[in-house]
Amino acid sequence: MPARSERQPEFHTLRIFSVWPALRSNTARTKTKASARYSMIRLKMLVAPPGSTIVATIVEGCTDTLETPKPPWRERKEKYLAHLKETDASTRLVSAADKLFNVRSILRELRQRGDAVWARFSGGKKDRLWYYRALVTAFRQYGDHSDLIDELDRVVTEIEKLVRDEGESPAVNAK
Repeated sequence: MPARSERQPEFHTLRIFSVWPALRSNTARTKTKASARYSMIRLKMLVAPPGSTIVATIVEGCTDTLETPKPPWRERKEKYLAHLKETDASTRLVSAADKLFNVRSILRELRQRGDAVWARFSGGKKDRLWYYRALVTAFRQYGDHSDLIDELDRVVTEIEKLVRDEGESPAVNAK
Protein backbone atom coordinates (compact mmCIF):
# COMPACT_ATOMS: atom_id res chain seq x y z
CA MET A 1 0.00 0.00 0.00
CA PRO A 2 1.39 3.46 -0.85
CA ALA A 3 2.34 5.81 1.95
CA ARG A 4 -0.43 8.07 3.21
CA SER A 5 1.02 11.15 1.47
CA GLU A 6 1.09 9.26 -1.86
CA ARG A 7 -2.59 8.19 -1.78
CA GLN A 8 -5.13 9.61 -4.15
CA PRO A 9 -6.34 13.21 -3.58
CA GLU A 10 -9.77 11.78 -2.64
CA PHE A 11 -8.27 10.64 0.67
CA HIS A 12 -7.36 14.23 1.50
CA THR A 13 -10.70 15.47 0.18
CA LEU A 14 -12.54 13.20 2.60
CA ARG A 15 -10.43 14.49 5.47
CA ILE A 16 -11.31 18.07 4.49
CA PHE A 17 -15.03 17.26 4.66
CA SER A 18 -14.62 16.32 8.31
CA VAL A 19 -13.32 19.78 9.24
CA TRP A 20 -14.94 21.92 6.52
CA PRO A 21 -17.56 23.65 8.77
CA ALA A 22 -14.84 24.79 11.18
CA LEU A 23 -12.63 25.87 8.31
CA ARG A 24 -15.40 27.92 6.67
CA SER A 25 -16.23 29.78 9.86
CA ASN A 26 -12.55 30.30 10.70
CA THR A 27 -11.67 31.65 7.24
CA ALA A 28 -14.80 33.81 7.17
CA ARG A 29 -13.72 35.52 10.38
CA THR A 30 -10.17 36.23 9.31
CA LYS A 31 -9.41 39.92 8.97
CA THR A 32 -6.31 39.91 6.79
CA LYS A 33 -4.82 37.96 3.94
CA ALA A 34 -2.01 36.85 6.26
CA SER A 35 -4.40 35.46 8.89
CA ALA A 36 -6.44 33.69 6.18
CA ARG A 37 -3.26 32.03 4.93
CA TYR A 38 -2.32 31.17 8.53
CA SER A 39 -5.74 29.50 8.98
CA MET A 40 -5.14 27.42 5.85
CA ILE A 41 -1.72 26.40 7.08
CA ARG A 42 -3.19 25.36 10.45
CA LEU A 43 -5.88 23.35 8.71
CA LYS A 44 -3.31 21.66 6.50
CA MET A 45 -1.37 20.63 9.59
CA LEU A 46 -4.53 19.15 11.12
CA VAL A 47 -5.72 17.06 8.20
CA ALA A 48 -2.83 16.44 5.83
CA PRO A 49 0.24 14.30 6.23
CA PRO A 50 3.57 16.11 6.56
CA GLY A 51 4.79 17.52 3.27
CA SER A 52 1.36 17.47 1.62
CA THR A 53 0.14 20.54 -0.23
CA ILE A 54 -3.08 18.96 -1.48
CA VAL A 55 -5.27 20.21 1.37
CA ALA A 56 -3.95 23.77 1.20
CA THR A 57 -4.47 23.76 -2.56
CA ILE A 58 -8.07 22.58 -2.19
CA VAL A 59 -8.86 25.08 0.55
CA GLU A 60 -7.35 27.97 -1.39
CA GLY A 61 -9.16 26.77 -4.52
CA CYS A 62 -12.50 26.94 -2.71
CA THR A 63 -11.93 30.49 -1.45
CA ASP A 64 -13.30 33.34 -3.56
CA THR A 65 -10.88 35.95 -2.23
CA LEU A 66 -8.18 36.58 0.33
CA GLU A 67 -8.29 40.34 -0.28
CA THR A 68 -9.14 42.79 2.49
CA PRO A 69 -11.42 44.55 2.12
CA LYS A 70 -13.28 42.09 -0.05
CA PRO A 71 -14.10 43.20 -3.60
CA PRO A 72 -17.80 43.61 -4.46
CA TRP A 73 -19.83 40.41 -4.25
CA ARG A 74 -20.62 40.04 -7.97
CA GLU A 75 -17.00 40.67 -8.97
CA ARG A 76 -15.79 37.97 -6.52
CA LYS A 77 -18.29 35.45 -7.81
CA GLU A 78 -17.46 36.09 -11.47
CA LYS A 79 -13.75 35.63 -10.70
CA TYR A 80 -14.51 32.45 -8.79
CA LEU A 81 -16.48 31.02 -11.71
CA ALA A 82 -13.59 31.82 -14.07
CA HIS A 83 -11.13 30.36 -11.55
CA LEU A 84 -12.86 26.96 -11.61
CA LYS A 85 -11.11 26.23 -14.94
CA GLU A 86 -7.81 26.19 -13.07
CA THR A 87 -8.93 23.76 -10.35
CA ASP A 88 -8.53 20.02 -10.11
CA ALA A 89 -11.23 17.41 -9.52
CA SER A 90 -10.66 17.32 -5.73
CA THR A 91 -11.09 21.08 -5.41
CA ARG A 92 -14.25 20.96 -7.53
CA LEU A 93 -15.57 18.12 -5.37
CA VAL A 94 -15.15 20.10 -2.16
CA SER A 95 -16.47 23.29 -3.77
CA ALA A 96 -19.55 21.58 -5.23
CA ALA A 97 -20.29 19.83 -1.92
CA ASP A 98 -20.01 23.17 -0.12
CA LYS A 99 -22.34 24.84 -2.63
CA LEU A 100 -24.81 21.96 -2.30
CA PHE A 101 -24.81 22.41 1.47
CA ASN A 102 -25.47 26.13 0.97
CA VAL A 103 -28.35 25.71 -1.49
CA ARG A 104 -29.98 23.03 0.67
CA SER A 105 -29.87 25.48 3.58
CA ILE A 106 -31.38 28.22 1.39
CA LEU A 107 -34.13 25.86 0.17
CA ARG A 108 -35.00 24.79 3.71
CA GLU A 109 -35.11 28.38 4.92
CA LEU A 110 -37.03 29.53 1.82
CA ARG A 111 -39.71 26.95 2.61
CA GLN A 112 -39.86 28.10 6.23
CA ARG A 113 -39.53 31.87 5.93
CA GLY A 114 -40.23 32.67 2.30
CA ASP A 115 -38.51 35.63 0.66
CA ALA A 116 -37.13 36.82 4.01
CA VAL A 117 -34.25 34.37 3.47
CA TRP A 118 -32.69 36.64 0.84
CA ALA A 119 -32.24 39.57 3.26
CA ARG A 120 -29.19 37.94 4.83
CA PHE A 121 -27.26 37.67 1.56
CA SER A 122 -24.92 40.30 0.14
CA GLY A 123 -25.80 39.43 -3.45
CA GLY A 124 -29.56 39.51 -3.05
CA LYS A 125 -32.04 37.06 -4.56
CA LYS A 126 -31.48 37.60 -8.29
CA ASP A 127 -27.71 37.54 -8.05
CA ARG A 128 -27.75 34.46 -5.80
CA LEU A 129 -29.98 32.62 -8.26
CA TRP A 130 -27.69 33.66 -11.11
CA TYR A 131 -24.61 32.50 -9.18
CA TYR A 132 -25.90 29.06 -8.22
CA ARG A 133 -27.19 28.38 -11.75
CA ALA A 134 -23.83 29.56 -13.17
CA LEU A 135 -22.03 27.19 -10.76
CA VAL A 136 -24.09 24.24 -12.00
CA THR A 137 -23.21 25.17 -15.59
CA ALA A 138 -19.53 25.63 -14.74
CA PHE A 139 -19.23 22.36 -12.78
CA ARG A 140 -20.93 20.42 -15.61
CA GLN A 141 -18.15 21.43 -18.04
CA TYR A 142 -15.70 19.09 -16.35
CA GLY A 143 -17.73 15.88 -16.36
CA ASP A 144 -16.59 14.84 -12.91
CA HIS A 145 -18.78 14.32 -9.83
CA SER A 146 -21.91 14.09 -11.98
CA ASP A 147 -24.14 12.71 -9.18
CA LEU A 148 -23.18 15.61 -6.95
CA ILE A 149 -23.71 18.17 -9.72
CA ASP A 150 -27.07 16.57 -10.58
CA GLU A 151 -28.14 17.03 -6.96
CA LEU A 152 -26.88 20.62 -6.93
CA ASP A 153 -28.87 21.24 -10.12
CA ARG A 154 -31.99 19.65 -8.64
CA VAL A 155 -31.88 21.82 -5.52
CA VAL A 156 -31.14 25.02 -7.49
CA THR A 157 -34.04 24.18 -9.81
CA GLU A 158 -36.32 23.70 -6.80
CA ILE A 159 -35.30 27.11 -5.44
CA GLU A 160 -35.96 28.69 -8.84
CA LYS A 161 -39.37 27.00 -8.96
CA LEU A 162 -40.31 28.27 -5.49
CA VAL A 163 -39.26 31.79 -6.45
CA ARG A 164 -41.31 31.58 -9.69
CA ASP A 165 -44.31 30.22 -7.79
CA GLU A 166 -44.10 33.25 -5.52
CA GLY A 167 -44.62 35.43 -8.58
CA GLU A 168 -41.11 36.42 -9.61
CA SER A 169 -39.16 34.38 -12.07
CA PRO A 170 -35.43 34.15 -11.37
CA ALA A 171 -33.18 36.33 -13.49
CA VAL A 172 -30.55 33.79 -14.42
CA ASN A 173 -28.45 36.36 -16.24
CA ALA A 174 -29.17 39.34 -13.97
CA LYS A 175 -26.32 41.75 -13.63
